[in-house]
Amino acid sequence: FGGYSGYVRPLQFERAAQMLAFVPAALRRAAAGLLGALASGERIRRASDLLVTRSHPYFLSRQLFNPQQINRLLVGDWRRDAGLEGDWGSRHEQLTYQTAATDPINRASALELQTYMLSTLLRDTDQMSMAHALEVRVPLIDHRLVEALLAIPGRYKLDAETPKPLLTKALNGALPPAIVHRPKQGFTFPFELWLREIMHERLRAVLESGEGLSPLFDAAGVRTLWGQFLTGRVSWSRVWAIFMLNHWLGLQQVLWQGSAG
Repeated sequence: FGGYSGYVRPLQFERAAQMLAFVPAALRRAAAGLLGALASGERIRRASDLLVTRSHPYFLSRQLFNPQQINRLLVGDWRRDAGLEGDWGSRHEQLTYQTAATDPINRASALELQTYMLSTLLRDTDQMSMAHALEVRVPLIDHRLVEALLAIPGRYKLDAETPKPLLTKALNGALPPAIVHRPKQGFTFPFELWLREIMHERLRAVLESGEGLSPLFDAAGVRTLWGQFLTGRVSWSRVWAIFMLNHWLGLQQVLWQGSAG
């Protein structure tokens, strides 16, 4: 139904990419390299990515790290293996090709259905509900409803005055305006606060001091990322992802050593 604010960014990126398509590739690469070297925040970094991405701009709105950041965070052959030139990049290109004929709004929906919804939203719902013995149903993604809605032109799905206009109008006034127009009230864990306060020392020991840091990571690159988080230049999700991946790698090493023993 196009109700998430997350649709706005991919649409902005796509419009920008269309304008940049007329700029020669060599000039775009040079500009991207300059912006990447000077990047002091997420907006500039996204602009650099937009100049050279081969995939649909939607994927820029969901990625945690771009290839340049990955190169700074990893060491040796891991840099090459973690890039987007392999299966993941091919999957992006395939999805971009499959959705090329539709309009930008429906394209964002189709890409969201096949990536973020599957890898994050439904996975999290399944894991959390199973952990607490709950049965969860998601009727608004019944395949018949999804197929019907994807056939409707995107221009009917966004309205400056009414959120989710198709869903709202289908209820024929049953919902009062106070419900229709109120801000979203989703629950978000206070990771930003936790990482800066109660978990600060634990993360600092790993990400700044390098205690127990996997040899997969470049210590200087990780330290730089931690400093960027402390100064507000990157979001908490970046440092949390590195910290948790490092923790998982440590657990696998312990399990491997135990089984080998």
